[in-house]
Amino acid sequence: MSPGPTAATGAPSPLTLSVIWGALRSIAVETGTTVHRTAYSEQAREGQDLSVAVFDPHGRMVAQGPYSPGHMRAMSFAVRNALAAHPLDTLRPGQAILLNDRLLGAGHFPDFFITQPAFLDDRVANAIDRVVADPQVRHRGMVASVPHPELGPRPTLGAPAKVDGALGVPMRAAPGLGEHTDEVLAALAGCGPEGLEDLRARKVIA
Repeated sequence: MSPGPTAATGAPSPLTLSVIWGALRSIAVETGTTVHRTAYSEQAREGQDLSVAVFDPHGRMVAQGPYSPGHMRAMSFAVRNALAAHPLDTLRPGQAILLNDRLLGAGHFPDFFITQPAFLDDRVANAIDRVVADPQVRHRGMVASVPHPELGPRPTLGAPAKVDGALGVPMRAAPGLGEHTDEVLAALAGCGPEGLEDLRARKVIA
């Protein structure tokens, strides 16, 4: 079996495809193992109520770890909406998008989705404009324009399945990067004004 492209189609051979898929799946497995071993939440640490997957720049899943299957169908939807709110070209290495809006793919508020793009030479591989231009996405009527206070109208992805009486698209834009940092740290970590100033002085938060 040749490891190179097949002569007829130019597509990767089964051997090459298997090697690539195995490498991508190992990323999901190693990431999930790290989350499992370091989590503070008993649901993740004891119940393994977590999922990890690798997606292409269009938000399509290409590999997943052997974890809870309950999140898998929603993850691609959540990734696409995260990138619609925060385009790839606005993100920098080390930054991530945290999402728990049920209308954007989280399902219910206790579930959090973290989307973190992979960078190569400080650049991401693709951008959200290709997602909203995808013929299948447009055919299903999933693209909606949502006003953003700083960026103006932004394309946002709605639900792929339409249910009578349910909102198909978000009604407002996602919050800006770091918009609710103070509120979250105050509520969850008890940080007061002095603590927040100290974190900013040490460049822990922006």
